[in-house]
Amino acid sequence: MKVCIVTVYDSINSGSYWQAFTLGQAFRSLGNEVCYFRRKKKGSSSSAGTILKFLIKRVMHGNIIGAADYLRQAISFSLSAKEIPVIDSNDPGFTDIDLFVLGSDTIWNIEDGYFDRFKAVFWGDVFREGEMISYAASAGNTQIEKFVPVQWYAQRLQRMKTVSVRDDHTRALVKAISGKDADLVCDPTLLFDAEYYKEKSDRPDDEYIFLYLFQPLSREQDHSLRQFADEHRLRIICGTDRKVSQSFDRFVINSPENFLKYMLWAKIVITDTYHGTIFSINFRKNFCVIDRGKTKVNEFVSWAGLENRILSSSMEINEMMASDVDYSFAADQIQHLRESSIEFIRKQVTR
Repeated sequence: MKVCIVTVYDSINSGSYWQAFTLGQAFRSLGNEVCYFRRKKKGSSSSAGTILKFLIKRVMHGNIIGAADYLRQAISFSLSAKEIPVIDSNDPGFTDIDLFVLGSDTIWNIEDGYFDRFKAVFWGDVFREGEMISYAASAGNTQIEKFVPVQWYAQRLQRMKTVSVRDDHTRALVKAISGKDADLVCDPTLLFDAEYYKEKSDRPDDEYIFLYLFQPLSREQDHSLRQFADEHRLRIICGTDRKVSQSFDRFVINSPENFLKYMLWAKIVITDTYHGTIFSINFRKNFCVIDRGKTKVNEFVSWAGLENRILSSSMEINEMMASDVDYSFAADQIQHLRESSIEFIRKQVTR
């Protein structure tokens, strides 16, 4: 079967890249030919205009190092995206596509300007031939009153052979909008365990704590982190922006390869991101989630039974890093969801 995945595959975001890549790998592992629908870049993080704007802003503020980091990061993601085979409606092979897969990621978050502008793509309106499903699509925190006119979205959902989502909020939205039941499946990155990812990455020489943060640590958290690292002879490696910590020992460019490498082999991970959290749990890391009030992060941690890894204001960061993580419940949760999600995919490509 020829499968076309409709998602964000070239965003300057490691989690976004890996969700796209692994979903393709899951379909390939079942003997399918996989391509990705070429997306419009205007207004996205990987568009030339957005990249140039960020570079100019950093240079104007005298942040030359930050500008250089960002340019290297953008180039790295661009090179990684070249490994993903893309197709559009003008290509000869487009008419041969048997199945369009919408998702994963927050492609139904119409509060995001990009996904709202291109909703005809991400809700499948432009695909007139072939069957269509969704896999682990998410609406983020978008509420039902935003889906106006509701009939348009209902018609798109009704046309799909089957609908699957990655969170309860989106499942409830699908039911409310269209009356259609949606399957709950895992984020594509969870379709594979740590052993699969280890084949793609060499092990660094350092013993280290990996910071994968989109917002800075507080001064107190940073001080506590430095103290813990010194006491345990661990280096601190920062994998996002230099401004998230004043205490790191080494900075590495945020790229799909570096994200995977330093996440895989870290002694401890500190994150505030959705995919940083997913990979930490999938790899059974000693990890700490800085609570930023992100529903999708906190809900996933709670689903895994690991609420005690969300850093509350009353706990020092070094206290959490010094405590062990009990993965007995989380491992069972992930394995059951992984198996049911793989079975969901298998059913879609079995005729």
